[in-house]
Amino acid sequence: GLLVNKYKWTKVEESERVSYMEALEKHHGYEIHNLEMRRKVHLHNETDEPKTLQIDWSFPGEYESGDHISICPENSQENINFLLSRMTSIPPMNIPLQLTLAEECEFAATHDLPSGTTLMEMLIHFVDLSSVPSQDVLKLFSTCAIDSKEKERLTNLSENEEAYQTWRKDAMKGICGTLEDFPSVTVDSAQLLSQLPLMRRRTFSVASSGTENKVTLVVGIVGYHTPNGEPKEGLLTGHFLKMSPGSVIPGFLRKADYRLPEDMSRPVIMIGAGTGIAPFKGFWMKRLAQKQEGHEIGKIMLYFGCRKRNMELLKTETDQLRKMGIDFERRDALSREKGEPRQYVQDLVREDGEKIYKTWMEEDGVIFICGKVAMAEEVGQVLRNILEVYGKMDKEEATQVMKNKKSQGSYQLDLFG
Repeated sequence: GLLVNKYKWTKVEESERVSYMEALEKHHGYEIHNLEMRRKVHLHNETDEPKTLQIDWSFPGEYESGDHISICPENSQENINFLLSRMTSIPPMNIPLQLTLAEECEFAATHDLPSGTTLMEMLIHFVDLSSVPSQDVLKLFSTCAIDSKEKERLTNLSENEEAYQTWRKDAMKGICGTLEDFPSVTVDSAQLLSQLPLMRRRTFSVASSGTENKVTLVVGIVGYHTPNGEPKEGLLTGHFLKMSPGSVIPGFLRKADYRLPEDMSRPVIMIGAGTGIAPFKGFWMKRLAQKQEGHEIGKIMLYFGCRKRNMELLKTETDQLRKMGIDFERRDALSREKGEPRQYVQDLVREDGEKIYKTWMEEDGVIFICGKVAMAEEVGQVLRNILEVYGKMDKEEATQVMKNKKSQGSYQLDLFG
């Protein structure tokens, strides 16, 4: 149960002050860098579709194509200012703090807010203001509401599971949006922060080859409407849209096992949709650099799925590769192009079954898939079917071959959502 006034702020010694970067490192368990935005470009101009950005960041660490970068989101100053206007018992903003129990209590829930950072740092980098409030938070709001109708509504939402689930689904409001709907609520700052979840990192596949002091990301902007018709944007990708070159955001590198084969002459088949093209850009840049160093490069096949023809991401760049002497084939599946049949990336893989079988099985090629889990499952079924048809295998044999290919690194997946 929630006890009101369970928490309070305690000032910690100046010697125990912790920078937000140190606190983020402790929270995520990785070395954090401030990534500086160098360049941002839109990759398509289809106005009715979600935007896709290519963003270059300065990055001091070493990495390889196929690795991941996680970005630590930040809350907007606008939301923080609004929240401050609705909180009471606010401690000085620039002193190092710790959230402690107001009195010893046996059943106190633990919280993960970093100790030794300032309130402003907690509000910018740690507490998740965009998540829909839990029933415990609504219960806290109900105890603070002055207006009786608001108190009643909040109490109902915090106690009635069905009412809460309906509200949660329809309103899709974060902490600030919820407080806007209940203007008579002001809440003790220590109590509120003790109840809020911490922000989760957002992870992206690297779209560069690790040869210069920068890292490139290909980012799909999250935009949607709530069931009530309000437009919303993702916390981090909305922030990317507003950021301009020179601004910084904390992030860290996560090594992955998604790797081009050591033998540069082995052919590569890349299958992906949408921002799933990101690691492939890193791969072809690496192959291009190897070719320019005089190495023999195997052929590259790209199967890419998108909605419309002018969303064929990085097409100019891949066309250029052919002009530079790389054996590069690209096929695009369009699922929403007017006047053309709907096609998905797995349909192209099926059509090219014989060629893919030959490249993968007889020429020792490597297949990479990147994108959403559902797409990868569909493509996986088509690949198994290709093995059955052209390799004259039964289902068990084909499944076993795919398992073997996976363990040998000849069938690699980088999946999200």
